[in-house]
Amino acid sequence: MNTELALQIQAWIDGELPPDERQRIAQRIASDPEANALRLRLEQTRQLLAGNESTPALPVTPDYFWSQIERRLASADVPPPAPIGALAAGWWRAWWKVLAPAAILVALVPLLLRNQPALEPRSAHAFEYSAQFEVASEHPGSSVITYQSDTDGLTVVWVDTQ
Repeated sequence: MNTELALQIQAWIDGELPPDERQRIAQRIASDPEANALRLRLEQTRQLLAGNESTPALPVTPDYFWSQIERRLASADVPPPAPIGALAAGWWRAWWKVLAPAAILVALVPLLLRNQPALEPRSAHAFEYSAQFEVASEHPGSSVITYQSDTDGLTVVWVDTQ
């Protein structure tokens, strides 16, 4: 049995169906044993609930009960709603916490980059080196080669002993 048929049987029991559908479901219940079994279970459940349902009772009269609730609400310290201008100011303060650091960063980036040396493009044939090579040897079969470049700030000493 599908869920739609089960809900229609429940609506039939509760008297919530129009007359034409009510008659169609009654015929279905009479011809389908599974639908009839569901009808019996739902009717038994309805009878059990109706006979054992407790009615809630207030220890005081309803008028007194609701007047106490109203009195407590009136005496509660509830701040009045904020005016619309205050809401806009709160919104601006929240964004200012984000925008102020971002604005400072944007202002500082050009200052930091201004002092950086500009990179000059060099062509593949325009390498300029000021370097010195020195070959010295005091012992036969060994040599010392010194390379020094002032532009790169580099000095290399190669000692070759054979």
